[in-house]
Amino acid sequence: MARALRMVMRTLLVAVLVTVLTAGAGVVIARLSLPASACAVSEASIGTLVLERMREADVIVRLGCDGVRTVELDLQGLRMETVAWRGDAWPYARFEATLINGVLHGTRKVWLDLNVSRLKG
Repeated sequence: MARALRMVMRTLLVAVLVTVLTAGAGVVIARLSLPASACAVSEASIGTLVLERMREADVIVRLGCDGVRTVELDLQGLRMETVAWRGDAWPYARFEATLINGVLHGTRKVWLDLNVSRLKG
């Protein structure tokens, strides 16, 4: 009986270890995929942006730094760009702005913020 219990405990320990290592590898890969912007933008600064009224220079001032251009399309008078920034959350935060002819027309925010703290009681 004790031998079977030890075998179950070892199996559970291995399963937990594999799960932790897999999650850790996922976090590392996700963080490596973030844009290499000069700063990390906050949700508060993103909230100050106004669609269809702000030019690219205004967006850069509000966010605090240039982003990384990820997509660019130029068709006879229509120029579309997507610019990406790293967010200030851990483990993953990414913000993208879509600019049409230099004016902000769309945004995309992907935010995953994990906080680990000790319970006080």
